[in-house]
Amino acid sequence: MTLLSHSDGRRLDQHLDEVVAAARSILATHTLSFPGLPPATLAAALDLTAATHDVAKATSHFQAYIRNEPYNSALKPHALLSACYAFHRARGLPDLPWGEVIPGLIACAVAGHHSAYPGFADLATTVFRSLDTLHQQLDTLDPTVFAMTPGGVSLAGGFTHADLDRVAGSLRALARSYPRLPLEEKIRHRILGLFLVSVLLEADRTVLALGRLPADPPLPLPATAVPEHVATLPVYDTEIGRIRGECLARVACTDPGRPIQTLTLPTGTGKTLTALHRALALRAQAAGAPPRIVVAMPYLSVIEQTDEVYRAVLQDEIAAEGDRVHLSSHSLAPFRYRAGEGSEDDNAVEFLLSTWQAAVVTTTFDQVLYALFSRSPRHLIRFHTLLNAVLLIDEVQALPAALWLPVNRFLTALTEIGQTRVIALSATQPGVFPGAAECIPDPGRYFERLNRVRLTIRYAPETVPAFCDRILPALREAPAPTLIVLNTIAACEAVYRDLGARLDRPVHYLSARLPPALRSARLEAVKREMASGENPVLVATQCIEAGADIDMGRVYRDFGPLDAIIQICGRCNRHGIRARGEVEVVRLVTEDGDLYARQVYDDPRLDATLRALAGTVTLDEPAFPARIDRYFAEVRDEAERSEKVACAFAEGSDTLSVRALLRGEDDGISFVVGSCDQDLREDLRAVARIEDRWVRRYALKRLLPRVARCSVSLRVSEEDADRMTDEVIYGFRFVREPYYDSEGVGLSENPSLGLIL
Repeated sequence: MTLLSHSDGRRLDQHLDEVVAAARSILATHTLSFPGLPPATLAAALDLTAATHDVAKATSHFQAYIRNEPYNSALKPHALLSACYAFHRARGLPDLPWGEVIPGLIACAVAGHHSAYPGFADLATTVFRSLDTLHQQLDTLDPTVFAMTPGGVSLAGGFTHADLDRVAGSLRALARSYPRLPLEEKIRHRILGLFLVSVLLEADRTVLALGRLPADPPLPLPATAVPEHVATLPVYDTEIGRIRGECLARVACTDPGRPIQTLTLPTGTGKTLTALHRALALRAQAAGAPPRIVVAMPYLSVIEQTDEVYRAVLQDEIAAEGDRVHLSSHSLAPFRYRAGEGSEDDNAVEFLLSTWQAAVVTTTFDQVLYALFSRSPRHLIRFHTLLNAVLLIDEVQALPAALWLPVNRFLTALTEIGQTRVIALSATQPGVFPGAAECIPDPGRYFERLNRVRLTIRYAPETVPAFCDRILPALREAPAPTLIVLNTIAACEAVYRDLGARLDRPVHYLSARLPPALRSARLEAVKREMASGENPVLVATQCIEAGADIDMGRVYRDFGPLDAIIQICGRCNRHGIRARGEVEVVRLVTEDGDLYARQVYDDPRLDATLRALAGTVTLDEPAFPARIDRYFAEVRDEAERSEKVACAFAEGSDTLSVRALLRGEDDGISFVVGSCDQDLREDLRAVARIEDRWVRRYALKRLLPRVARCSVSLRVSEEDADRMTDEVIYGFRFVREPYYDSEGVGLSENPSLGLIL
């Protein structure tokens, strides 16, 4: 009987040959140096991972399944038995360092190529619990599979029941001893394991998705693209304009000589273009295949702004090569991939998007951190793209402190092993990378040259009504475009309603209670009003803080961490066109006297802010860096005191979720606001009616960005969510209109529904 690998009739030996060939082509795009691991052993380990990953598809149960014949569903899975054979076979690799760690890593990669990627402890436990089933599967394994030589890799020698038992015992011993190794070693091992599974995941899909081998390598890009683009822009003879020009010139001729660098510049001085210029220069200097530039950002609004800039800089290259030049990877990005003049079919599009097949990729913190720390194949497939890459981390201060140490340790290891280059961008550098060098030395000089903003701190507690009463005369008598930033939605709505009722000028509201489509529309409305000479008031939550390209004359902000306070100063007199902007920090309290700030921020950061401010009442922009350094020194000390998170990620433990560390445990329930996209309901109904599941799947993927633009998440009970739901279409809840205020605060506040405010 011919052994098959897929339902399209592809032979198992053919598939294994193709995967080994694809894995080798991916390895050829990387230059890697693992301490104590010869390149030939690394290549042999990857070959063996690819050659053995589907060996257990040779069981009679899997072969019956693939031929649509009756089969035992409990004995059909193939990954775990393949992993056990891979471990057994890997022990025979020549010049094998690190004891049985490499066989264990190969086994983890094979076991995790269809499900969660396990650590040694998880794999050992799963093998022992499944041992009876594995023996039953082994009884039905067609021995002709061991005569295969995928890509010249011999599978000879077979695999006996005694071999299986020895593998189970060895995995248990490895799991028991492994936690005692130093963290640095475990991180290097983890990177090797992630590299193996990442390459396997991409290689396993390459020929099936593209019909060819390999995927196209990244394109060369001109190192001069940014200054050539800047030369087409208007020249502004202002201090901001001069600083932008100086930074662009200095970053091109300065080489700090370290793989991890920081770019610390005041808001509005051109970090986006300066960082891209530096990244393109590093790319041009790299030996071998041009590295990908991966840009990670915390907020979708920042990504969309950055995408506009990148598309303008690279417009000629994009016109010629399409998405091979620049790819945006996030929930609002379209399901589309155009290479040159042609477009790929849906299966290829999904593969090319999921594997970041572009010279420049803009994405979220989440996607990069999932590629580093998650256990999901759909994220880990991208891990190897972070090796030999240029990684820009924009607004790095938005990274949760609990992730500083693991991010520092893992990215440092990537620079040592994979020649990755990292640039952390911020106006308020938190010191995530203590040994980093500045791309532009002595950035403090630029803060000293700017005096756009005066920060005033009011320490006396103030209720929301009292705050509104106090600022109302200034808003009436000295009108200026004004931004008011509150810590909670409840406070934001209260201020919006109060001022909206008493001012005779436009008052706008912005919070996460509005879907992204409406948030973008309201920001554009504010900008249009300012351009026409009006003085709008924008009342917002923290969603406005970092990266938003908006320039107000006056800002009020409820008390918060110092980095958030300084970030909001970047929305005031951003372009330096006014004499000086005024930012006032207040300490708003509930009617019971509780600080709103303590409802959303942890106490250590708030206390560190008070100590850094040290009772200061006014602070001008040149003094910001010293206070920020003092503040982050305290936060960094706290973050570095524990290695538990880094150890958990290094060992592949399932006890920690990077998603929970980034976004919290509860994302809430998502609602779609139908009025944001009048055709969306019917388009979803049409997708649900498609009979072919693959056609239906890809039709839904094309709609998902529209769904995301119209969605809002709330933490409510299932019962209350049902009450708020008008209808459910293809799994998406459309909110009932009475619960949504399209002209005001979005999803309406109704405490009886149990909304968390």
